[in-house]
Amino acid sequence: MSPSELFTDLADRGIDFTQPWLYILDGAKALGKAVRQHAGEAALIQRCQLHEHRNVVGHLSEEHRQRALEQLHCELQELNPS
Repeated sequence: MSPSELFTDLADRGIDFTQPWLYILDGAKALGKAVRQHAGEAALIQRCQLHEHRNVVGHLSEEHRQRALEQLHCELQELNPS
């Protein structure tokens, strides 16, 4: 099922896309496009921070990855220790 078909199915099931919703996406262009097509101006889109960090860390050399992951771990601990 394509992202557009998914949102069409959700609309058919009664989801009101005219209401403001926060959509947290993984960066997939097709998913973002489908959200904008179905929700328009009511769509509040945020890139998932975990995916963003993974993508950035994936471009680092092995010697820098561990430090970046430790820093991310500290940031997440401050937000939610559990």
